[in-house]
Amino acid sequence: MSKASEVALLDYVRSRMLDDPTIAIDADTELFADRIIDSMNVLGFIGYLEARLHRRLNDHELVMANFRTVRTICERFLDQIENREIEDDAPNP
Repeated sequence: MSKASEVALLDYVRSRMLDDPTIAIDADTELFADRIIDSMNVLGFIGYLEARLHRRLNDHELVMANFRTVRTICERFLDQIENREIEDDAPNP
């Protein structure tokens, strides 16, 4: 997992999803259990992820288990971007 992806996602969550900016969160904070993601902001959050991924999320990907923590989201979705970029940079045989 990229630290840059984790930092970017934490910045988004802190700036757009926290009602109280003094609340400390990290990559392992439970987003649903701690009520950071709720029914009011989840659609904007999914839109943000889709923009980062340059694709729409499939229905089977839209389950709470994939959005448990920032670390979970990075591992499930954002690492795909980095893996694709690495593959794109690889020399052709």
